[in-house]
Amino acid sequence: YEHQYKDIPRALHYTRQALLALSEPSLFPDASIQEKRIALQYRYARLLRKQGKQIL
Repeated sequence: YEHQYKDIPRALHYTRQALLALSEPSLFPDASIQEKRIALQYRYARLLRKQGKQIL
């Protein structure tokens, strides 16, 4: 949603939902879960910064 529709709030929502899903240990027993979580946290922070620039 971020790139195609320029909908930062929706991209934030989906990223937040993905982070919540990754916090459920029974859903993803994969060893690379920490890498995925870090990547999503980075994306979430970047989207927040981008959203702040759009408001100003």
